[in-house]
Amino acid sequence: MADTVVQSVVSNVLGRISDQLISEVKFLQGVADQVRSLEDELKWVQSFLRYADASYDQGDERLHTWVADFREIAYDAEDAIDTYIFRVAFIKNRRGSFRGFLKRLTGIFKEIKYTYQVGLQIKSINGRIADIRNRLPTYGITTSMGGNGQPCSLADGRKHRPGRRHSYANEEEEDVVGLDEDINKLVQELTNIQSHSRIVSIVGIGGSGKTTLARKVYNHSHVKRHFDCSAWISISQEWRARDIFTNILTQISSLSKEERELIEKMTHDELVLKVQNHLKEKLYLLVLDDIWKNEAWDELKPSFPSGILGSKHLLTTRIKDVALHADPNCFLHMPRSLKNIEAWELLSKKVKRVIGEGTSQQVTVFCKLGKEMVKKCGGLPLAIVVLGGLLATRTTIQEWEKLSQNISSQLRKAGKGSHQHHGEVLTVLALSYNDLPYHLKSCFLYLGLFPEDFEIRARRLIRMWIAEGFILSSQIDREETLEDAGEDCLHELIQRSMIQVGTTDASGRVKTCRMHDLMRDLCLEKARDENFLQILSPSSFNDISNARRIALHFGSNADAARRIAKISWCFAESADFGHKGEQFSHKWRKHSAKDGAAKGRRGGLDSKDLPHLTDLQKLGISAIKTEDQMKAVLESPCITSDHLHSLSLSHRLDAYPSLEALSHCQKLSKLYLWGKIAEKTPLQQQLPPNITKLTLYGSELKVHDPMATLEMFPFLKFLKLSTASYMGTQMACSENGFPRLEHLQLIYLPALQEWKIEKGAMPRLNHLTIRYCQWLKMIPEGLSFVTTIQELRILDMPTEFKDRLQNIESCGDEPTTAQLKGVDFYKIKHIPSVKFE
Repeated sequence: MADTVVQSVVSNVLGRISDQLISEVKFLQGVADQVRSLEDELKWVQSFLRYADASYDQGDERLHTWVADFREIAYDAEDAIDTYIFRVAFIKNRRGSFRGFLKRLTGIFKEIKYTYQVGLQIKSINGRIADIRNRLPTYGITTSMGGNGQPCSLADGRKHRPGRRHSYANEEEEDVVGLDEDINKLVQELTNIQSHSRIVSIVGIGGSGKTTLARKVYNHSHVKRHFDCSAWISISQEWRARDIFTNILTQISSLSKEERELIEKMTHDELVLKVQNHLKEKLYLLVLDDIWKNEAWDELKPSFPSGILGSKHLLTTRIKDVALHADPNCFLHMPRSLKNIEAWELLSKKVKRVIGEGTSQQVTVFCKLGKEMVKKCGGLPLAIVVLGGLLATRTTIQEWEKLSQNISSQLRKAGKGSHQHHGEVLTVLALSYNDLPYHLKSCFLYLGLFPEDFEIRARRLIRMWIAEGFILSSQIDREETLEDAGEDCLHELIQRSMIQVGTTDASGRVKTCRMHDLMRDLCLEKARDENFLQILSPSSFNDISNARRIALHFGSNADAARRIAKISWCFAESADFGHKGEQFSHKWRKHSAKDGAAKGRRGGLDSKDLPHLTDLQKLGISAIKTEDQMKAVLESPCITSDHLHSLSLSHRLDAYPSLEALSHCQKLSKLYLWGKIAEKTPLQQQLPPNITKLTLYGSELKVHDPMATLEMFPFLKFLKLSTASYMGTQMACSENGFPRLEHLQLIYLPALQEWKIEKGAMPRLNHLTIRYCQWLKMIPEGLSFVTTIQELRILDMPTEFKDRLQNIESCGDEPTTAQLKGVDFYKIKHIPSVKFE
């Protein structure tokens, strides 16, 4: 297959020429002929790449050489266009005083210089393309434009556009097959206090389901009830003890902002001591996922105290010697490969929609082909899931037959050897990569920049895709934004099982994602082959002169990276760059103002700017001082637009004058309000009708119980009442109220004494936090009817309150659920995880 990165880069350059040069006539002054000539030449390159793509399997090495040449040409064209846009746009946008006039005068001469330089660069690039094109007939190769030569659009690349808010099952609810016996065996071992094994290890090859099995066990209700506290830590091949200790402390205790800042300043020894002090008197469970080296265990072990008898460590690793090094007498569990019947069961779950829509005859053929293909996955769950993602996008028998033939031929090419099984799995995974549209291939390869087991923030990732030019306004439908298109790209990669969902927000959108180790191996292999990116280490400084992007992990030497001429982007997890070289900074392309923050201490935006920011999706304005400013904000077109979905406001007034304008914001789904809210207008008339996430801070509501109003919002999933947001003494949740609420936090409600929950209220509640409500007498009776709740956190509450839920004398300050014997224990006995802090 022809170099997919070249295809993507050429499409992106063409899109950028259309988006930012031809559409902005001011940019073309002096270089119009060269740019239009470059556009024509790149369209021809696209035509050639389509020919090369169709002929690649014939093994013509000349194609490889020419495609490599076009890769360098495409990169040079991208650099020339980007540099010109960056420099000239900066000059043309200057305005202001006499001093600004002098700057503009100087800028005119600079613009002439830059225009002349880019003109020469584009002329050279056009000449290089023409030279290759003129040589092709000598080798008997002729190509024609075919079609209109236009780059593929993202809209064309996406077979269908799903709804914007995608729902994803929690990881513990993902499709699994054949694990019941393994889960029961591990749960029994972990909860057996009499067992001599403090360490339980799951050992198996990559993709065998070690992490899935461990997560199922970790989230098992018996395990949650048995241990006082637990933490899940991903180790991987590169680890930092400091980060691991901080992660453990975050999970086993509720840290305030001040405590987090204090931890950041602690030395290594101080962190070890703090972890020890938190664990030494508790029955705890620590999961160390994906541990590769003996040194990792040796470095972490001193921080793990004995704890109460029965405390356990659950390890997952590919290397048996690592498990035995941690404890030669550990309980060792090795997941088996799935049997053919189990493998087909798992695959059928992934393709049930395709099979379900076929006729009885088609179903028979689909099943036959599926069972043949799944045998080639070697019983490995990851390979089966990825194959399912491939098949789920194919709806005809002919497409399944073609894929089946492709799998067989690719496996034969892989050959045999000591790593044949690993190679076969990577071959199956590679088919999913080859099946991606060009724009998605670049999006996928870009994920290789992030470290192993890294929780990638989805919003950040999408913006980086946009900044790189993988998603352009000329390639999407008019009614959608770049972020919408980026979210669809992310969703499609998830649906294809090429990346995994980490966490989701209250509205169902993906907050974080990550890659499986084997999928990341594939990503890095493809990225190296196409000079798309490379991971930088001290030993590889002299070996990446052709890399387009580099990633610096764990404080690698950033100065070495600056010496590399063609670096387009750098991911530095902890490196200090000081001043950034121009080759880095100008690559951050600003496409449109989608987010705003108007904070006095940061300069931010002025309220007079708001009417012009009608495409804002997220807006935060703090410390509003006058009613006129508040009025200007609430009446601004950006507030009532169809684009704004997240709003944060705070004020220094006596109270918000009125928030009725928000009740007309149909698209606004997340709202954070800091400061007193006037109750002259009913609360229901001051909030967006489709709110999904609401935080009230210091609202001082007194006249009416806010629950009576808030429970009527049909889409509300997250509610936080904090710091005197309600000053009343009684609160009630009625039957059928809060139909979709999943997370509820009650924090410092200083007058609250009684809380009632009627049967049928909050039918989907999953997490409940009660903190520093000093006058609340007891947990509501009706909480016993909320059977969906998985975690209850009681923080900074009076001793009397906690005594009603636990037997302090027999089990200490943080008992397991099995030990709780207070008079109100029956109200919470159904909750898997109850934490007192």
